[in-house]
Order: sequence, then C-alpha cells, then structure tokens
Amino acid sequence: MSDRDDLEQRAWRLLDRAHTRVSRSLDRAITQQTGLSLRAYQVLVRLARAEGGALRMSELANAVLLSASGTTRLVDQLVSRGLLSRRQDATDARSQWAVLTDRGRDMCDQLTTTYGVAVTEHFAQRLTDLQLDQLSCALEEFLGESPPADPPSGEWPLPR
Repeated sequence: MSDRDDLEQRAWRLLDRAHTRVSRSLDRAITQQTGLSLRAYQVLVRLARAEGGALRMSELANAVLLSASGTTRLVDQLVSRGLLSRRQDATDARSQWAVLTDRGRDMCDQLTTTYGVAVTEHFAQRLTDLQLDQLSCALEEFLGESPPADPPSGEWPLPR
C-alpha cells in the first residue's frame, strides 16, 4: 500500500467518524428538545427554503438523502404532528407534494437555534478559525462550490 493510499484511508476514516459523532450529537440535542430527529429537522429546513414551503416527495427524498419509502414514513410522522401537509400534484397524479405548515415553520425556527448551539458546541468550538477556514476551503473544492459572497450574520443560518 502506498503512502497516498494510507493518507486517503486515514482522511476518509476520520471524516466518516467525525460526521457520525457530530450527527449523533445534533440528533440527540434536537430529539431532547422536541422528540424530532435530526433527519426530521432537515426535512423542515429543506421545505422552509423551498419556494412556497413545498417540494415534490421525490425532490425532498433527494434533498435529505433518503429513500422514497423512508421519506414517505418520515413525512407521515410530520403530518401526524401537524408540521407538514400533503398536496396532490395538479400536473402529475402519481406525484405528491410535502408542504410545510405554519406550525412546521415555527418548529423549524425554534430548532434552528438549537441546531446552531449544538453545531457550535459539538463541532465549531473544537477547531480554530484557521482550521475552520481550511476545512471549509477543502470541502468547497471537493463539492465544487464557491464560498458565499455575503456570509450570513446574526442568527444561526439554516443549513443549505
């Protein structure tokens, strides 16, 4: 095995472990406050950022990296809590939309603060400003994204 192979495996292992550890911490923080999962919060966030607070179920599944059946189950849970509603697609009878309710938007706003505090506590405060900048630059390069022209300020921003 080459030095490059060792480096690749080390970087991947550490990224995977860090992601798992932080995700579990975020999930725990959100669940303790509301009984919702991190994945449920991600659904609320995606809908809050979508035009009209609605996405086709297939688009939502892609946005939160869930299977169609997993998305259906999660949306059903959120509908039963009054955080989402469903709407039939007027142009495609096979398709449905998940729609954020006012109650869902309020919950998303409430959880955004919890999410921000948890991200700071379980991730950001463990790194220096230089490390955060280097990590951000490396991940932007990997994802093919540019840094935002106007970084958000004030209240914790909703995740992209």
